[in-house]
Amino acid sequence: MAKVELNLGILKLSEEIKLTDADNEELSRLMLKLADYRVLYEPYEAELPDHCESAVERLRQELGDRAQRLDVKSGLGLFLVALQRPCREFLTRLQAAHRTWSPENRHGMGYDIVFYQALGEFRGRFGLYLQALLAQNPVPIPDELVPLVAPPVADFEGGRSELPE
Repeated sequence: MAKVELNLGILKLSEEIKLTDADNEELSRLMLKLADYRVLYEPYEAELPDHCESAVERLRQELGDRAQRLDVKSGLGLFLVALQRPCREFLTRLQAAHRTWSPENRHGMGYDIVFYQALGEFRGRFGLYLQALLAQNPVPIPDELVPLVAPPVADFEGGRSELPE
C-alpha cells in the first residue's frame, strides 16, 4: 500500500488505496493492451494525423469501457477515468485545428505544428498519468511504453537532474 498525493485534474488522492486482486489483473492486461497503441510511442515522423486521431479516440473509449467494468470505488477505475483526460485534450486540440484548416490543407507546416505539439502534449500528459498509476501499483510494463514514464527519482545518481548515461 502506498500513500498517494496526486492532482490529475479530475482526480486528487491523498489517502492510502489498496488495489484489489481484480484491479491488479486488469492493470496487467491494460499494460499489454497499451503497447498496441503505437500513437503512444512511435517516432513522430512515422505518425499520420488521421491515424493518430482515430487511435486516440479508440484508446479513450477503451479506457472508459474498462473503467465501467470495475467497481465504482476501485482505485484503478478512477485512474482509468483520469487517463481519458489527455485523450480528450488531444482530440479537442485537433478538432479546433480542423476548423482552421480544410482537409486538403492539413498537410502543410501550420497544421503539422499544431498536430505535433498536440501529440507531444498528449504523450507527456498520458505518461505522467500512467506514471502516477504505476507509482500506485508497480507492474511490469512492455518495453514500448518505457519512454512514456519517467524513471523513479531514486534512479538518479547523486540527485542529478538529468538522466544517467
